[in-house]
Amino acid sequence: MWRGFFNVERLRWDTAYNALAGTQILMRYVKDYAIPYAQKSGQPTDVPRAAYAVYNAGPRAVSRFAKNEPHPREQRVDEKLWALYKGVASGGRPDLESCGIKNASM
Repeated sequence: MWRGFFNVERLRWDTAYNALAGTQILMRYVKDYAIPYAQKSGQPTDVPRAAYAVYNAGPRAVSRFAKNEPHPREQRVDEKLWALYKGVASGGRPDLESCGIKNASM
């Protein structure tokens, strides 16, 4: 989807360029999809969840975490992100080795 906006070779080989592109895409999704979704739901905590859903699966997935019967794979992915988000929000640090959160006291 973003091939016309970003240099594909640089995305593949330039880590800083890739991170910048990902950040720009994520912020666009936050502004265009996640914030409006959270405003409709009345739940500010829906912003990070909706942003991740859109970034992971496209704009039509904005509310997938709120489905009554989510797909098992989507549910696992969304719950993992939500656990990571809550861990960082409560003062934990990302642990890249385990793909988890270290408590702030560690």
